[in-house]
Amino acid sequence: MNLLLAEDQKKIHHAYAKLRAAYNTRVIDAIQELYPTPLYLYGGFLRDVLLGIQPTDIDFKVVVSQTQKNKLVDQTEALVHKAGMSFLRSDQKQSMVVIRFPITAHNGKRDLSVDLAIASPKGLWSYAWPSHSIESTIKATTSFTITGFCMDTKTLQCFDVAGGRGDLQNQLIRLTNPSYNLNNTPHVVFRSVYLASKLPGFTIAKETLQYIHANATIGTKTLTLLTQTTDPLIARLLAHQVFGGLLVDPKKYFHLLQLTGLLPVVESFLFSILHRKGLLQERDIKASPVWTRSGKANIRRFFSWILRRNGLQKTERSLKQLEKACKMWTIY
Repeated sequence: MNLLLAEDQKKIHHAYAKLRAAYNTRVIDAIQELYPTPLYLYGGFLRDVLLGIQPTDIDFKVVVSQTQKNKLVDQTEALVHKAGMSFLRSDQKQSMVVIRFPITAHNGKRDLSVDLAIASPKGLWSYAWPSHSIESTIKATTSFTITGFCMDTKTLQCFDVAGGRGDLQNQLIRLTNPSYNLNNTPHVVFRSVYLASKLPGFTIAKETLQYIHANATIGTKTLTLLTQTTDPLIARLLAHQVFGGLLVDPKKYFHLLQLTGLLPVVESFLFSILHRKGLLQERDIKASPVWTRSGKANIRRFFSWILRRNGLQKTERSLKQLEKACKMWTIY
């Protein structure tokens, strides 16, 4: 793995030390001691620190053997429960299990959400990255170059696994491996829009934009999973990826839906929820929605706009039907 420059590492060390000083991290320390392999801080926390943005959550990842995974998942849950914290867990049958729990600020005023991803190599991307190291795991689970940063929580060494430091500087959203990313994590077509909406000044790299536009219909898989999943973590993740841009920069989100070709995909799917047949094709936009400062209102305005421009009556019942199906309760 490529080490980040000393200046970048210093920024990350300072931010992590500041977090540890502000929050009760004893359960994280206990988890670190529990695992026989290194615990890595990765993803958005490091990206935001390097951008000078205040992180709003924190992610850890650890790679263990298939035989160890279930036992370690149970032991981790026991540690979190003993600490008096509530938690959510994704399906334990999957090759990677995510446990989400909050850590509390020492002043008691706020919590910080923690995601711990416990990955095991069996059947997990082995054809693409045969070495089951943390580097191969982060490569395999990192869809965008700018989220491929990690830090060993013991040695505090910080790495750029996906070569994203340049893209971070140039404010580009770029898929690490477009064909692989879309086939294995179809929701990245929406996540690209979400990230570009969320990060000020960022745009989607030209080749990534072209690839997504050519494969926009794959977005239907994500929308279908969002409406069908019973896993609360998956529902929350997908709802944020698909509609979260409306909460941060609705104008930019709407523009990017058009550029990526995802707008007609979303339209067609929403029609199917209302038992109407929608046409999966590009259509001229004569007038975009009028946005407000309220995220919930913007989501409703987006739904209403789609209904109106296709001749469907906007009613409270139809809006609630769409909100319920798309699990908007996870982000309101």
